[in-house]
Amino acid sequence: MQTSPGDGDVVERPAASRRLGVVVVDSLGVVRAGLCLLISGHPGMEVLGQAGDADEAESVIGRLRRRTNVIVLVGLHLSGRRDAGWLIHRVRERFPTVKVLACGSQRNRVAVARALWAGADGFADMQLDELAFLEAVSEVATGEMVLAGLPTEALGEIADHVDLQGETALILSGREREVLTHLARGLSNADIAAKMYLGEATVRTHVGHLFAKIGARDRAQAVVFAYESGHIKPGQLNGE
Repeated sequence: MQTSPGDGDVVERPAASRRLGVVVVDSLGVVRAGLCLLISGHPGMEVLGQAGDADEAESVIGRLRRRTNVIVLVGLHLSGRRDAGWLIHRVRERFPTVKVLACGSQRNRVAVARALWAGADGFADMQLDELAFLEAVSEVATGEMVLAGLPTEALGEIADHVDLQGETALILSGREREVLTHLARGLSNADIAAKMYLGEATVRTHVGHLFAKIGARDRAQAVVFAYESGHIKPGQLNGE
């Protein structure tokens, strides 16, 4: 009976093996188990490891003896400060020869756009049938950009979100992005000042600069921008 490595384990065949090595990363254990089983059943692929969060994933990838012919499947379920977008960007920085395929629901267009902007080599909808999903994995491994399971009408919307992601990263300073997060939580200037150890007048200045850069007239519009740009994801603030 074929088994898959457990969370945090790394299993590698001899260098002579030409099978595609896959690392499965998803916060949902049942999803990880299903993906590992699917990958293990493909004669041209092998599961090298799995992880339930970004830190564990980075550790697993870092312990791999090979960095070519390897693909990481990153579930968009990962949340918190080190979420799927963070992990994808981290893999791109530390392991540039490793391919990344974001996996999730095509309905969450902002999350898909954020994954692509962070450096994912493609996206695959988890509602795909088994053969289509495996084909998407194989195509990404060969260097193709894959958007599997996305309806044609969604491509323009996702492209717009990707552009907005880039614009947000370019125009906002680190302080302004932090202020935007606190605004989305509904904090007052005084509360933000206490959180950031700044004077209230300084916070007012940051808020003014932030509004000017994103074209917001008030806090409500700034919060809408935070969600539309992917800076804040639905449900993210509830878990913090």
